[in-house]
Amino acid sequence: MAVMLQSRLIEDARLSREKVAGAGSDPAGPAKARKDQVARIVRRVAEADASLNGFQVRWAARESRERLEHDDIYGQVMSQPVSDLVAGICRDLGLTPDWARLAKETWAQDEIGSGEVGEALANYAEGAPRSGGEGMDQSPQALVSIPTFDERLQALASDPDILAAARRESG
Repeated sequence: MAVMLQSRLIEDARLSREKVAGAGSDPAGPAKARKDQVARIVRRVAEADASLNGFQVRWAARESRERLEHDDIYGQVMSQPVSDLVAGICRDLGLTPDWARLAKETWAQDEIGSGEVGEALANYAEGAPRSGGEGMDQSPQALVSIPTFDERLQALASDPDILAAARRESG
């Protein structure tokens, strides 16, 4: 058993090294990196919201990753500025990003420097919001409310599949 375990661990380490070495040549690499970046930004926005608890922050982070995986929701992630993706996800999740704070982050400075700035971040391209600009940070309309832990637990407890499985005889 020890020899089998050792050979399994050696094989897993070899596969891990190959995966890391091949990560640079992966065609999905840049898209995955962009999705991860956007999800991390949305998570920071959720963490900055004092009204959210830990469960709600994790839900928002998970939901943002889920939405980024489907091109039919936000389109191709590589063809849009990061700030547009962040603004769209935050709007859908009912989060209010602090664009003045986000504009100071490295990714935002890179986006501003590239000249391809999203609409929400464009108001902060010179470092201060323009007057009369209609940024997405002003009273977003929540399309999805972030559930509390108790609400999610209640939804699971009323799920017919879970109730049916609980009534089955185990054997």
